[in-house]
Amino acid sequence: MTRPFKTTSRPHVQLLGAVLLSTACQAGAGGSALQAQDTGAYDASGGAVATDGGPGMSDAGAVDVPTLTPDANLDAGPSTDARPAADAAPLADTAVPAPDAAVGACPDRPAIAPDAERVVLVGLPFTEQPGVRGTEIRGLMLESEGTLDDDGIRLDVGTAPARIAFAPHGITAFVLGEDGQLVSVFVANAEGMAVIDRVQLPGADYGDLHVSADGATIWVTGSNSDASSGISTVHVDCEGGLTLDEPAFFPLRLSESTAFLPGDERAVLLGGQAVFEPVDTNDIRLIERQPAGGFHEVGAFDVYHDFVSAGRIAASPDGRLVAVPNNSPFSEEGSEMVLLGVDGDAVREVDRVQSVEDASEALFSLDGQTLLLTQVEPGRVDVYSIADGRIAGASVITGIGLADQMARVERGPMADTILLPSIDPNGGPNISVLRITGPGQVEDLGEHALGDGARNIATAIAVQP
Repeated sequence: MTRPFKTTSRPHVQLLGAVLLSTACQAGAGGSALQAQDTGAYDASGGAVATDGGPGMSDAGAVDVPTLTPDANLDAGPSTDARPAADAAPLADTAVPAPDAAVGACPDRPAIAPDAERVVLVGLPFTEQPGVRGTEIRGLMLESEGTLDDDGIRLDVGTAPARIAFAPHGITAFVLGEDGQLVSVFVANAEGMAVIDRVQLPGADYGDLHVSADGATIWVTGSNSDASSGISTVHVDCEGGLTLDEPAFFPLRLSESTAFLPGDERAVLLGGQAVFEPVDTNDIRLIERQPAGGFHEVGAFDVYHDFVSAGRIAASPDGRLVAVPNNSPFSEEGSEMVLLGVDGDAVREVDRVQSVEDASEALFSLDGQTLLLTQVEPGRVDVYSIADGRIAGASVITGIGLADQMARVERGPMADTILLPSIDPNGGPNISVLRITGPGQVEDLGEHALGDGARNIATAIAVQP
């Protein structure tokens, strides 16, 4: 059962397929679009790895992964109007931990070195055939200077990717399909990927997941107008096997996105508001994990007084702030972002940004002093500085076509490097690379072209921790 007033497919995905597919097919593969960073006044008014798509490990075997020394110049000067080309350099080979090495519940498994190059995975949900969904992911390597090395390596995961996330150790990735399939993937490097396992979640509209700090649990948020909507709990074993914990399911109609607070014991959930029976005026839930599994509701709060929809909400690293964009086309508050303060069992509005058209996804910097907000149809990223729990200033990065999902490097010399799938009318599908350099300050490191055609349009993205 689909929810009223909304389609089960996210509007920006429809826009990608219906409006810009033909543009991408005609665009030059190596073209780069203009992108500028403008500061304005802030208005606070208001080789090919193939599998059969089924469960089980392929014979990818032990492969080599590149590493780097932390000598890259990441403090280059500010970006110019003409976006720099993100040309890749050759890779050096070194050993990767074996896939059966075991963070958290598997304590023997080492994490990726802080100064190592990192695998970037993107989801490719389109094909050259209209109406036929793509089911592949593509692997690239992120080098220390922010450039991407790309051999066009793909893996068929058997479902159209909506969101991708890595386990903390970086050897396993999880691909969430639009149809509710969750697939675990072994990742040695961009050339060493293999499907491990898959599990089917309840029927809903999917686009958000969170991996626990120990890598042993995944929480997946699905949206629908009935009891199939809510948070699914999936357990992960040390080999990447997946088990759906059905009794732990937390039902909430119209669940959109979940932002976990530090420690993964509590989370802020966007969802629940409904104008149909039973009517629910609250759109934010503070929830807490239960010892036996699942969640219970700590409190419910009415933040938006109209319809609300978001690509992804975000919590600050200290858990005191949560950014909640609203891109609902049916809401009088549909072009706004609310900044919530979390204090104990209370959640309250502390700031609100207006006139942010098609605001989709929020992301805080690692120090919590910068907040990024993507705007899909305008093709831009808003950059906010955060001070004393409020928004202190704003600037904007333009020229990122259909800016939506973001992935952030968590550690090492590339920490706070941000990657975004993009599609430019004059340059085709690409990945834009940004770097947060200070509170409210972002440097543009250029873009990496993915090639012509609909099959190269990326939406979901993740980078090894």
